[in-house]
Amino acid sequence: MQACEEEIATDHGRYTIRPYVPADLPAVLAGWQAAFGNPVAPALWRWKYHEAPLGHQILLCMHESGEVAALYGGVPFAADWRGRRLCITQLMDVFSHPAHRRQLGARGGLYVRTALRYFARYGRADRSALLYGLPGERASRLGVHRLGYRPLPGGVAYLVADTAALARLRCHPFIGRLSQVANEELHGLDRLADRFPRGRLQARRDADFIRWRFLRHPARRYQVLRYGPFAGRSGSAWRGYAVVLIQLAEAMLVDLVLPDHDRGARDLLRRVGARLHADGVARLRTWLPAAGADAERLQTLCFTRQPEPLGIIPTVRLFKSGVSWSDASAALHYTMADSDLF
Repeated sequence: MQACEEEIATDHGRYTIRPYVPADLPAVLAGWQAAFGNPVAPALWRWKYHEAPLGHQILLCMHESGEVAALYGGVPFAADWRGRRLCITQLMDVFSHPAHRRQLGARGGLYVRTALRYFARYGRADRSALLYGLPGERASRLGVHRLGYRPLPGGVAYLVADTAALARLRCHPFIGRLSQVANEELHGLDRLADRFPRGRLQARRDADFIRWRFLRHPARRYQVLRYGPFAGRSGSAWRGYAVVLIQLAEAMLVDLVLPDHDRGARDLLRRVGARLHADGVARLRTWLPAAGADAERLQTLCFTRQPEPLGIIPTVRLFKSGVSWSDASAALHYTMADSDLF
């Protein structure tokens, strides 16, 4: 047995907690089907974990029969905060197999045992400063009561705007232009990631992230809309961007970096609204930290806050020594790019 493995003997057989390897994929897909009652496409799994910019962090709890009894999975990302480069892990997939949930008695059983092993392996100064995710109520409650997670203050703001109203926003003319990125033309995006967003703790939105998260998604077709100067040598510069996913008569604002100047932010949103409205999209929806600056800014620019429909409860598990909970929770920023819901 390798040093990173843990053996657990039970009355119903032996379990091993160990890192995931690509050969485990068929067993993982079967475990997912059993846990959630629906399949996950192999191409989606490979994109999410095998092709992520910094790889993956996944632990499995395997029964001696070859079944996946529990899985705890996340994707690490680079983050720049207060002059330091950190690694933060976005949790995406965690589950337990129904046939194995009562092993080890109460308190979460094998699932909690796998999570604790995950923390010991990845929640270290040389690995991840924090784990964060956007779970529903049940998973959030288990995380808080059994695994040391804490909900982010303020929760999530669900914001909705009428695209026709966005298109009517009054703006100073000729501020900038909006253009759709095609064929992975991401030159200049890394410079934007170096400048923005100031003071925020979030997964770095550089070319590697955008290329992987949006342009190479195996099933969804996103519009990556770059906002920048009109023309000339700076024509490839990025002052901000919006990523939208159109679903019939509405669209999701999946990711957003607003220009720091209010006139540029207004112009970006006006141009996004006009583009969507011309395509027959009536409504634009997004999710943001309720206590964050972007949620406040959007509510001055035609977005209204409405009851959150998905039951999302953003939660965090902090590991980095020398980082206070109050500082990290106030600075942590996320969008729907920090989930696989859209």
